[in-house]
Amino acid sequence: DDRRRAAALSFVDDYLEGHIAKSRNHDNVEAAKLFRRSWETAPDFLWAREWEGVARFDAGDTTAVEILRDVVAKDSTLVAAWGRLGSHYLETRNLDDAERVFDQLRRLDPDDNMPWTGLAEVYRLRGDAQKGYEYARHSLEIWTASPNHLQLFAVLAASIGRFDEAQRALESSLQLQPTGPVADMGRELLRQIRAAASSRGAPGANGP
Repeated sequence: DDRRRAAALSFVDDYLEGHIAKSRNHDNVEAAKLFRRSWETAPDFLWAREWEGVARFDAGDTTAVEILRDVVAKDSTLVAAWGRLGSHYLETRNLDDAERVFDQLRRLDPDDNMPWTGLAEVYRLRGDAQKGYEYARHSLEIWTASPNHLQLFAVLAASIGRFDEAQRALESSLQLQPTGPVADMGRELLRQIRAAASSRGAPGANGP
């Protein structure tokens, strides 16, 4: 009886080991295998299937998108799957589907900044900087500790002439992450925005 119970619950062990492989060991390939084994043992355990799709997506596996679409069709509350689908639609410039996904995420958790940032990027890519700025500003009202999100806000703010706000956002980004590729991008953006502000005679153009 104990052996049967242990075998019946092995899907839980595989699911937990999958999260360890993904988050602690950063091994998405191994994580996907563990999540899949968990799901195959317990086909009704949709979280395992969701995270198989997430791990495959993060590993660059093109089969992930169909898995993610399948699980959200079965359970529309699976936030991690929706988030990866949103990223996929942004990467492929499928902006209508990206907007639909981020709207769904916003309904599921309006206090999460990620869908607001996703919508900001959707509208940036559509060329609607004003709408993108509004979404990006709301995202930063929720969470200000992401250099990438601060840079997106800065680009949108500068696009509608809010140069002071753009420069402050980039300065905050560089304080959070002063070195590395993201910081290098931030410094280049700051240089460009200061030059644009100076050419238009905007205040705050002569920063350090």
